[in-house]
Amino acid sequence: GSYPFKEGLTVQKALAMAGGLSEKAEKGGLKVVRRVEGREETVPVMLNTALVAEDTVVVPEGQKIYVSGEVKTPGRYLYEPGLTVQKVLSLAGGFTEKADKTGLKVTRVNEASVETMLLEADARVLPDDLIVVAQARKFYVNGEVKTPGSFVYEKGLTVHKAITLAGGFTDKAAKTSTKVLRLINGKEQTIEISLEAQVLAEDIIVVPQRFF
Repeated sequence: GSYPFKEGLTVQKALAMAGGLSEKAEKGGLKVVRRVEGREETVPVMLNTALVAEDTVVVPEGQKIYVSGEVKTPGRYLYEPGLTVQKVLSLAGGFTEKADKTGLKVTRVNEASVETMLLEADARVLPDDLIVVAQARKFYVNGEVKTPGSFVYEKGLTVHKAITLAGGFTDKAAKTSTKVLRLINGKEQTIEISLEAQVLAEDIIVVPQRFF
């Protein structure tokens, strides 16, 4: 808005009169539109810069970072130099229980293209980056285990570890007859599998009951 001018008024005092900076403000990008010799000029200013009558102080909106997917408060957040993926995720409330914490995708707009990449938690982000936290992939354990159900998949997981996550075998389990239902080329197939074999995402591990 417009405010009465007084000699000695600085940018900082003018901003205080206007209620202070909002959360969206770019604190380092303050400018003043000033009429000089009949022409309007835009000049960068500091908080302690003195104003003259009829100056217009312009506070630009800060650059943004965007977060979507499995975080508690997805949305846009103010970019600051040196900001890391981990810090941005903290601003967004952290992961949900369904989040895949190992696959942090960042979509970045370059001069002539849009690039999607995987970044580590300590990697620095750039203005207008979009961080996407995907839902964790699952595997399933059914049959003669103590706590059958779905579990978060991790790369390198073995059948033995998967069964341990499901509480281990029951007394009735046919331990050497464990099978996996796996989608191969669009068709579900049943595979005999050893306890040391690796599990894939969306596998269904089936532990049958022994009959002797």
